[in-house]
Amino acid sequence: MKRSLSKTATSFLATLLILLTNIGNAFARAGGGESFGDGGFDSGGGSIDFGGGSSGGGYYPISNGSGNSNDISGIVIVIIIIIVIVMLSRKRGKGLPSMTTGMETPSSPAHSSQTPAEIKTGLEALKKMDPKFDQQKFKTHTKKVFMAVQDGWTKQDQSVCRAFMAEDVYQSHQMQIDNMKSNKVRNVLENIVVGSTEIVRVDQGDEFDKIAVKVRASMKDYKVSTENGKLVEGTKAQTPPFTEYWIFIRKAGLKTKVKDGIFDRKCPNCGAPIQVSVSGECKYCDANVVNGDYDWVLSEIVQRSEWKEL
Repeated sequence: MKRSLSKTATSFLATLLILLTNIGNAFARAGGGESFGDGGFDSGGGSIDFGGGSSGGGYYPISNGSGNSNDISGIVIVIIIIIVIVMLSRKRGKGLPSMTTGMETPSSPAHSSQTPAEIKTGLEALKKMDPKFDQQKFKTHTKKVFMAVQDGWTKQDQSVCRAFMAEDVYQSHQMQIDNMKSNKVRNVLENIVVGSTEIVRVDQGDEFDKIAVKVRASMKDYKVSTENGKLVEGTKAQTPPFTEYWIFIRKAGLKTKVKDGIFDRKCPNCGAPIQVSVSGECKYCDANVVNGDYDWVLSEIVQRSEWKEL
């Protein structure tokens, strides 16, 4: 019996098709960040150079004008699997799978900056509930997470940043890292400069609190062969500054742990040095520390083209 997909399912598949078609072009910064700059650093941001090799992160793949035809077969397989899942869910009357969660459009309130007054009100409400919340420390923590994610991307080993990443972000990055490994290339990110971090959205919900941080940065971004170390794509020149929006979530009602928390590289449940498994569980107490139930975790990285600024 023939069945047509719903408008929502069709839209979802179209969006997915566009994203997957560009997955071979996505390796500019961690997770597929846009490879173009968007002007100088924000005034008064204060340049901070952490050095070292790392990568910056876009959650959804964005084409940067380069690609690899070897990815096409994998893309086709993934698309077929998704179509089958959607059609089966329709047949069972269950609607779309949960993988559509969080795929808001640029006009979605979740992907837009608030006014200064709204941000101030949001921070005041958050601090009233959590008196030990420190805005400056949170921004500094964002820079540390940014550097850790870049480090894991360049080393193709996310163990250095796993404790800070929610499951969806981790899996998205790991898929692309595995793709690069299969193609015997490595995306090198080095001379990383974080120009500024700015809180641009604060939301308190029934289940989770959410903070979005605008990150302005620059780096060297190129690919090398893992077989001979030769440059295969890009240049070793510094990229123009770019903007990304890093979104962190934490279970509603939680309070800041001053000493034993992810900020201090401690398990927020047992206080042991933070070491987590691939699944995000503390190696000492088995608590899942990457789902936001204990502390802030990175839930999404949004590119500037997908974000609505004031």
